[in-house]
Amino acid sequence: MALENLKDIHYRKEGRVAIATLDRPQRRNAQSNDMTEGLISIIKEVEDDDDVRVMVLTAADPWFCPGADAVNQAARARGEQTQEGPAKRIQYGRMVNDFVPTLYNCARPVIGAINGMAAGG
Repeated sequence: MALENLKDIHYRKEGRVAIATLDRPQRRNAQSNDMTEGLISIIKEVEDDDDVRVMVLTAADPWFCPGADAVNQAARARGEQTQEGPAKRIQYGRMVNDFVPTLYNCARPVIGAINGMAAGG
């Protein structure tokens, strides 16, 4: 995904700092397929940019990110039709499998600037 086509994420550089801001307020920044694809693209851009020394991942207030968008996941689990077809679901599954290792193995430090409550499970 080209960085100029990002959906629900803003990307900018301030000096040697790359900043990715999740901005999907209608779903409290729940991570969509497009956001996952966009984050992978941003991480690859950061790694390829010798001027960038660190990446900050944050979100527009008031929430950071609850994780994946559970609405589509729940619909699929119930066997309901979603907006995406089987090929898109397979593509998304592969992206999700790539996202965590891509973030973890990023050649630059990634700082999570968490706004709001942070909880895990």
